[in-house]
Amino acid sequence: PLETPAMEFYDILTGKYGKEAENLIYRLDYKDGKTLALRYDLTVPLSRVIAMNAELVRPIFKRYQIQQVWRGERPQRGRYREFTQCDIDAIGSTSMLQDAEIIAAIYEMMIGFGFHQFEILINNRKILDGMVKYAEVGDRLKEVCRSIDKLEKIGAEKVRQELAKSDISARAIKKIFSVIEIEGHHETVLDELEKIIGDVAQEGIGELREVRSYLSDLGINEGYYRFDPALARGLDYYTGPVFEVVIKDAGIGSVVGGGRWDTLIGQYTGK
Repeated sequence: PLETPAMEFYDILTGKYGKEAENLIYRLDYKDGKTLALRYDLTVPLSRVIAMNAELVRPIFKRYQIQQVWRGERPQRGRYREFTQCDIDAIGSTSMLQDAEIIAAIYEMMIGFGFHQFEILINNRKILDGMVKYAEVGDRLKEVCRSIDKLEKIGAEKVRQELAKSDISARAIKKIFSVIEIEGHHETVLDELEKIIGDVAQEGIGELREVRSYLSDLGINEGYYRFDPALARGLDYYTGPVFEVVIKDAGIGSVVGGGRWDTLIGQYTGK
């Protein structure tokens, strides 16, 4: 277990999430003139702790954390200004086994809570990176991901409109949708991705094949997860596999989300 302070220096939190998310950070003016902020999530404070205490990673540091986070949301169903977040993370390994173990822990948690009509959606930011290269907008990855992340909420047509307003051509948008609309069984999705963007996204596709193999070794029922090329996760710090859990027919969006963030600690250490 690990706890981090409710407040961090504002510049510790900024430059990690993306513009839209950072607009929701609660900023505080402290008496000595330095600006503090309430933590937005548990991941960025964790990366700051590891950057300051690298000796914890021997060779892998695993932790869970359950604490409050704050966001300047407009309160509505499923959106609160203060709520409890539960995180599990593994730091210090490039192996996809770590990603698979976290997905397996989430699967076991959902089953343990009594849920059976749920689905774990899995993608890889490297696949999305390959997608924008295929669409010839390779310098717009974060912007495209933030738009795609709204697909479930606002629908395909409005996502197309948002991309068009960002000066992304109709040809590029068509290519983007040819990737994110791929559906089917696990191997079918990966094979289709190979055909369309395999030359620019081979690493990401290969990592998902590894995750699938490890999930099989861990005994995870393959009916509870699927590969979804449209899954983007809106935060900028993700670098590899990403995932979300949705409860079928509940109409409440995702209840769990996360992913790999290989470069976040390095933003503090310069390594």
